[in-house]
Amino acid sequence: FPVTICTHYKIQIGAYKGKIPDTADRLIKKLSIIRKIENYKDEKGVHVYTTGNLRSYQEAVTMQGQLKQEGVKNAIVAAYHNGKRIPLAEARKINNEL
Repeated sequence: FPVTICTHYKIQIGAYKGKIPDTADRLIKKLSIIRKIENYKDEKGVHVYTTGNLRSYQEAVTMQGQLKQEGVKNAIVAAYHNGKRIPLAEARKINNEL
């Protein structure tokens, strides 16, 4: 039977340990008007803020560029498999995007 592979890309817009800086907080609030912003706490206690749920690496790179234009200077592409963060290279291999 077919295996549904749950690998996707998100754009990380920030990761903060402790209190989120005011400038970042304002930016995230501004972005959340036009984008769905998600956040979670990783195993090290870092609050990670992401947006997007993209099927392909190319789409993720495009969105990363848009976010940089929207003021997120350190936007990075992050890959997730079944909800767990994995290295980009691994995701691209799973998705046959090498």
